[in-house]
Amino acid sequence: YYTGTIIRSSGVRDIQTTIWISVCISAVNFFATFVPLYAIERIGRRVLLLISVAGIIVSLISMGTAFVIINNESAKVMPYNITALNNELGHGAARCNLYRSGSQYFKFSNCDFCVTDEHCGFCEPKEVPGAGICAPFSKVDNNFASYGPCSAELIDSNHEWADNYCHTKYTILPIIVMLIYLVFFAIGFGPLPWALNAEFYPTWARGTCAFFIYAGITCITFIFSYIFVPETKGYNIEEIEMLFMSKKDRKKVTSAQQAF
Repeated sequence: YYTGTIIRSSGVRDIQTTIWISVCISAVNFFATFVPLYAIERIGRRVLLLISVAGIIVSLISMGTAFVIINNESAKVMPYNITALNNELGHGAARCNLYRSGSQYFKFSNCDFCVTDEHCGFCEPKEVPGAGICAPFSKVDNNFASYGPCSAELIDSNHEWADNYCHTKYTILPIIVMLIYLVFFAIGFGPLPWALNAEFYPTWARGTCAFFIYAGITCITFIFSYIFVPETKGYNIEEIEMLFMSKKDRKKVTSAQQAF
C-alpha cells in the first residue's frame, strides 16, 4: 500500500518513474511467492512461517530505524522573521514557522519534519546543503514555495524545492528494506496462513463456526469504533491530530494558531 509513498520519499519525483519502480518491486514479491511452493513440503509449514515472521520483524524494525536515521540526517530548518513575512505576503504567510524563539518562529526543526506536513515543503541550496527554509506551498502550484528562493517569482537553479522527501545519503535505505520485507512476507506470512487454516479446522466447522467468529470480531469492532473512533469529515490532517490530543495540549495548539 505504501510502495509509491516510500519511493517518492526517497527522492523520486517523476510519477512514471515511481510507477515503474513499483512494478519492479511488485515483481520481486511475485517471484518470491514461488519459494514456498518449493519449500513448504521440504522444510515444513512451521519452520517456513517462523523464518518469514522473524524476517518481517527485522525488516519492520529496520524500516523504522531507516526513517529515524533519515530524519536525524536531514537538513536543518533556518528561521524566518514572521513579522516581515506577514507584512510582505499577508497574515498567516509563515504558517510553517509557528513556534517563537526571540524574534524568530519555528514549527519544524529539520527537512523531514517539514515535508511530512501537507502544507509545507523544503527549499535547500544545492551548493551548500545542510540547511534550508520550510515554507508553505504556493497557492497556485505545489511545485513552488509561497515565498523565498523557491517561489515562482524568485526560483533559481541554485535551490531545490522538495515537497515530500529530503536528500540524505541514507535516502535509499527504505526501498532496500522494503524489498527485503516483501521477500520475507512472500515466502511465508502471505501464503501460509491460508494453507494452515485449511488444515487446522475440521470440515464441519469451516462454514458454521467461521462466520460466528467473524460476527463476534465484527461486534467488538463496532463497540471499539463507537467509543474511540472520532468523526473526521471536513478535517485536515492537523485538525485530526488535535482530536487525539488532551484538552490541555489542544488548547496550546489552538492558542498558537490564533496568534497568526
